[in-house]
Amino acid sequence: MSPHRRATAAFVERALPTDPGVGLDLGNGRGTPLPTRGRWRTLDLVGNPAVYGDALALPFVADTFDTVVARDVFYVLPYPLAALEELERVLRRGGRLILTSPMLYPPTTEPGDRWRFTPLAWRELLWIAGFRDVTTEPLGGSLGEHLGQLAA
Repeated sequence: MSPHRRATAAFVERALPTDPGVGLDLGNGRGTPLPTRGRWRTLDLVGNPAVYGDALALPFVADTFDTVVARDVFYVLPYPLAALEELERVLRRGGRLILTSPMLYPPTTEPGDRWRFTPLAWRELLWIAGFRDVTTEPLGGSLGEHLGQLAA
């Protein structure tokens, strides 16, 4: 596992509630290890997720999940605000969104590598999407490894 993935996995474990309940790991079709606590479903458009689906139209009823993890997926989504609104819809009241996103990171070869968000941009997008209790935490080493980390 790369240093970036190890740092992201450690952040997710720290940000999880004591009992994460039923969780959604968004964008995990390539098999990133799931958090160690909770019961998890994976959703992605690539790889081998438990559920094949689009973050812009999640195939779940409202208030399905206690915790949602989205690791390094928003930088490739064409409409990040629409995806955040979908996550807010499927997250139960009082649930937790744990989101990681590259900020100061060179462009990748990923198809659709579109976005880099500052912590202020994330707080504003999350507010518009309906999230109210938002904290940001930077994580990184060298300039190219910095991530904007969020737990809403």
